Amino acid sequence: MLRKKPAVFVVDRVDFKRCFSIIDRKRTAPSAVSRPQNATRSTADHAPTATTAMNLLSCEPGVPHRIAALQGGPGFRARLYNLGIAKGQIVTKVHTHAFRGPVTLQVGQSQVALGRGMAARIRVEALQ
Repeated sequence: MLRKKPAVFVVDRVDFKRCFSIIDRKRTAPSAVSRPQNATRSTADHAPTATTAMNLLSCEPGVPHRIAALQGGPGFRARLYNLGIAKGQIVTKVHTHAFRGPVTLQVGQSQVALGRGMAARIRVEALQ
């Protein structure tokens, strides 16, 4: 019976301290745009444009509204954009399902169902 020899790896001589110090420098390097530790993110993009803006849950079904702001992060906005919902878009609330169910919207020629959490973060203003 043949016995297998243990695998032997030949590694070139590497200065591991130098490699890890480069990695640590990359981790701790300040970003191109630095801000103070106590600074908060700007809410200018997320703030409603008019004083009459309300969230999507509080508007009446059947009345068209314009989206004033999307109060969420980039993932939230990307998800809504994929559904056809963006700032300035005209949407109509079709139906609010009972027992805290989803909210159905008319966006263009299609209907979209959103959860209440997402609908609460969409600010709309009534068309005049």
